[in-house]
Amino acid sequence: HGGTLNWPQFEDLCSTALMLQPARAFLTLLGALGADISSVPANLRDYPRTSEFERALATLRRFETSPPGHWARIRREALLSSSPRVFLARMALRAKGLARPNTGLPT
Repeated sequence: HGGTLNWPQFEDLCSTALMLQPARAFLTLLGALGADISSVPANLRDYPRTSEFERALATLRRFETSPPGHWARIRREALLSSSPRVFLARMALRAKGLARPNTGLPT
């Protein structure tokens, strides 16, 4: 259904949310795994094939069901994140949650 999707709006939304790089990585991974992404604009399916990208692709191709270790997940998130600022903001939120866990009750 890629022909019916408003790709310029999709790109704008991803860019505004600082999710353009992860979206490009996801779409490129789909294409590398054999999905038909011919209707996706070229700039959205052309993620640089870095070593971390190739490592993630190899993991997906092996159908590994066990999750990677803690440090491997952090490394992957850092290398596939849209920017260092986004990665650091996520890590700060995690650290805040560890220091002062949310009880789930409204304040």
